[in-house]
Amino acid sequence: MYLTAQHVRSDAGAEDLQVYLHLHDVPGGEPFPPNPLSVPQEHPGVMVVSETKLPPGGNGVLAYVDVVAPDAAWRDAIPPWSQSSTAWWSERLGPLGELMVGRELPWVIEVGDVHVIFNAMPTLALGQEYESLVDVALGVWERWRSAHNWR
Repeated sequence: MYLTAQHVRSDAGAEDLQVYLHLHDVPGGEPFPPNPLSVPQEHPGVMVVSETKLPPGGNGVLAYVDVVAPDAAWRDAIPPWSQSSTAWWSERLGPLGELMVGRELPWVIEVGDVHVIFNAMPTLALGQEYESLVDVALGVWERWRSAHNWR
């Protein structure tokens, strides 16, 4: 799984939060690579969702968060008593931004088999930017998860 949210700005100054969800364990998908950090550039998987308002291409990226994990690990990490992977992952990933504030960018965080990469223009409020991007990314995940009966 490769879930990315990007805060972008067009040449005209319009801003958008764009989200893309890619999966590996789907028809046409490739196996998840041994190096999870190679996923965004080299092995993204099959795109199953994209939510954008600005036309892609030519926009400057002000900040992004990448969530990378084997599809099964993303699902299987959730304890049986949890109703939704979205809520469970939100509780684990959301607060990490405030813990990382003050550290050098990019932030690379491991939560079990899940890797989170965050980078941003240093002039942004980094903790808030991280949290906003994680929230919008997990919102897209929730809509996809619900529509496809994933936990």
